[in-house]
Amino acid sequence: GRMLIARSCFQPTPLNCGHVRYSHPIRRSSTSESPTQYQKSPHEPFDEWKQRLYLTLYKSTLQRSEIQNIESIIQSTPQLTRNYKFKAALMDAYGKANSREDVHRLFSHVAQEIRPDAQFWDKLILADLRANDLQGAQHRLDQMIASGVAPGSFTYDHFLEHFKQTKNLDEAFRFLIQLNESMYKPNKSNGKGEKNF
Repeated sequence: GRMLIARSCFQPTPLNCGHVRYSHPIRRSSTSESPTQYQKSPHEPFDEWKQRLYLTLYKSTLQRSEIQNIESIIQSTPQLTRNYKFKAALMDAYGKANSREDVHRLFSHVAQEIRPDAQFWDKLILADLRANDLQGAQHRLDQMIASGVAPGSFTYDHFLEHFKQTKNLDEAFRFLIQLNESMYKPNKSNGKGEKNF
């Protein structure tokens, strides 16, 4: 009996074992994708659960069905339904799962409610690049600039990383020339773009 209790204190999911609390991101289970593993436990403080859920989206490698489960929990939690920090985290998780259509869907929902800032555009662009759709990513960049949102250094880093992985030097040079002629320059200090007149 004591051995069973002791072992239960070292389970990978966050548990209360006496005065010890484990709050690291949930590790994905290979046997279960039940939404219950992401839901708030009865005695877990809301802020701790919220942080755990957020870190799970950003730091864990999840399958699309698991992300959908988390999204359904977020949508059913009034305190989180209009939390754009979580919507950005969902876009990031879907992007890592190569589910570009879900990234586009979430971006469209965000755009109906607020003016998307650079972080949302970056995730949209990155989803296109992960799908090897360079033309689509460049179109998103043009849309981003046309909407009045200045690309930051992270935006261009996504393109440069893509060129590095694909070894497409011709496209890389064309992109750098286009960047040099652009009215927007990335600001390395804060990641925000600046107009260059």
